[in-house]
Amino acid sequence: MAVIGFGDDSVWHVAGWCLRQLFVDVELCYNVDEKMAWKFDQARALSGLHLDLIDSSFSARILTALSVTVAAILDDSIVEKRSAPLDDETQAMYKAAVQELATYVNENLAL
Repeated sequence: MAVIGFGDDSVWHVAGWCLRQLFVDVELCYNVDEKMAWKFDQARALSGLHLDLIDSSFSARILTALSVTVAAILDDSIVEKRSAPLDDETQAMYKAAVQELATYVNENLAL
């Protein structure tokens, strides 16, 4: 189990592989700097990223990266960028989880 916490009891709960795949996809879709890459490595190790516990400007950059990546996942444009594509069943499960993440990301970008 892994999570991304947004604060105010908003938490995206997924299997650990989904979170790890998400960070791989973010790195394919977004210009990830050293600080963001380190935060993603930390989140992989801890099975979670708590955006409500990091400074607001950095959290906003991560939300933007997630927003770009979520869009690429949901419209399947990410598939061409992956070196090892997901099988159809796994991709369907992943997209369903990412659709839920999209709701949290969009709500938090609007704040």
